[in-house]
Amino acid sequence: MLMVDMRNNTARITMQEILASGRRLVSNPVAFASFMEGLVLTPDILLDPRWQLPGNASSRFSFFRSAMFEVLPTLYDARHLEKLGGRFALRLTGVGDYTVIALNRRVVTLSGLPVEEQSGKPVIDAEMGADVFMALCNELIADLSERTLKTLTAARSGRPIAGAAR
Repeated sequence: MLMVDMRNNTARITMQEILASGRRLVSNPVAFASFMEGLVLTPDILLDPRWQLPGNASSRFSFFRSAMFEVLPTLYDARHLEKLGGRFALRLTGVGDYTVIALNRRVVTLSGLPVEEQSGKPVIDAEMGADVFMALCNELIADLSERTLKTLTAARSGRPIAGAAR
């Protein structure tokens, strides 16, 4: 098993590893994987200026704030979220609670969790450690970077590359 902790912000973990771990890393790995299918990463994110701000490099909490409130809504497919019921409530242990909603065909992230009307308890679709979420983000960005570099190299050499377009 991959050891993931906040002191090592270069750790990486794949969605397949999260699914294989059962409920050890994510309270509901199937729901979380289903949610993550709506994330559409394009090479443009690699050059996004928000990653270059000093706060994002120096503070892990700034990373989560930027990822959840600024980046995720721009990269997430609203139609996919609507198919999931229009919202996904995520608790990142030690960092915060987020509710990602589809609103007027756009994706918006709210702070906090929805509350069950009858019991008054918060509704959590998936809960995971912030370190696991960061490791997954690291893996997604590394994979995107590798595919982008292969595509650029192939384009420069004029050769098509197998598996570069996903």
